[in-house]
Amino acid sequence: MFKLSLSLLLVAVIAVQSHKVEDNLNLNTDEKNQIAQIEANCVAESKCKVEDVHKFDKGEFTDSKELRCFYKCLLTSFGVMDSEGRIVHSKINLLVPDKVRSKAEHCFNREKGEPCDVAYETYKCYIQEIHL
Repeated sequence: MFKLSLSLLLVAVIAVQSHKVEDNLNLNTDEKNQIAQIEANCVAESKCKVEDVHKFDKGEFTDSKELRCFYKCLLTSFGVMDSEGRIVHSKINLLVPDKVRSKAEHCFNREKGEPCDVAYETYKCYIQEIHL
């Protein structure tokens, strides 16, 4: 498992694949490499298209089983979701600032269903509430 600071973990969970976010942060080479490795692992595991991941973060919500499972891999890799598809609220409460959490709190309550679907819907809701 990769070791990232809590603040970096939050950034990575929010936008691990968004190069514009990485470029605007003071991430060192090791941190950028860790984020890229997690993304690459999740792309390989889910067999999703990288371009679909990048479109998703821009609000172009492509829907496929592969992309849904990419987000499950991403969220579980950072400990925000357990292997059964449940959001780890203690991690969310620890990582997401109150101001942001109050705006998107309902996004973290999508826990019924297939883990890939829960992850996708959670992340999609978060992107819609916070970034779009």
